[in-house]
Amino acid sequence: MRSLLRPRLNPDEFTHALAARLAAILPAPPYVQGPLRVALLYADAPYTLNISNAYAAYQRDATNADTLLIEIAAAIRDRLAHLNDPTAWDEAKRTVRPWLLTPDDANTLLYPTRGQIGELAVAYRFIRPVLGTAAYITPAVWGVSLDTVHARALANLRADHAIVSFLPVTAHPTVWRLAPRDRDAASRLLLPEVRAAILTRIGGPTAVLPAARDAVFVALTGPFGAPPAVFATLPAARAALAGPDALTATPFVIEDDALVRR
Repeated sequence: MRSLLRPRLNPDEFTHALAARLAAILPAPPYVQGPLRVALLYADAPYTLNISNAYAAYQRDATNADTLLIEIAAAIRDRLAHLNDPTAWDEAKRTVRPWLLTPDDANTLLYPTRGQIGELAVAYRFIRPVLGTAAYITPAVWGVSLDTVHARALANLRADHAIVSFLPVTAHPTVWRLAPRDRDAASRLLLPEVRAAILTRIGGPTAVLPAARDAVFVALTGPFGAPPAVFATLPAARAALAGPDALTATPFVIEDDALVRR
């Protein structure tokens, strides 16, 4: 006998189904970036939604998928309306952090940015989810300048983990990986005290590779250090560059308290 049960949606099907619901209630239709990732514009501000939590709820109970999709879409719409309330900065400023973007991300996501490290743009996100992650929206909506956002983001980063430690890399006595190994690891390079700590620890010409947001490697270079191509030989660096948070395969040097390319 043929089953009358509706087949369970896979992640890609679920994402497109939710995007269709959002298109029916939002001013502009969303764009599906991939399974469980939806990008959209609301009040001229870009957002990227990670809907993994929504899909997990669907997997727990798929008996009434249509109702669940309607409820999720309505929750996203209501949250977006709240984020575009001028008072939302009072909430976001408690957790806003710098967030480094590759050129492709910066061109695709159109997040507000302030300055760059090499080709990496400095954007901002806050830990207040819209069913996942919420990107920082246009500062003008909240009546604050990007300089204000930048200062607060660095202050939050500094208050959280401004102290870094150095993990040795096997077989390379002049190469280390920075810890904590969280998604703020690369952003900490924006803090002058972290760059100073790196120089103090290395004690000579220093190369820095932010391979990914959670994977930063440093090395002593020059005649007594590692060769310039040492990062490319590290399995951990190659794995980071192949992951979803990859940033760059080209290292920087620290000169005059700044990360520069030579």
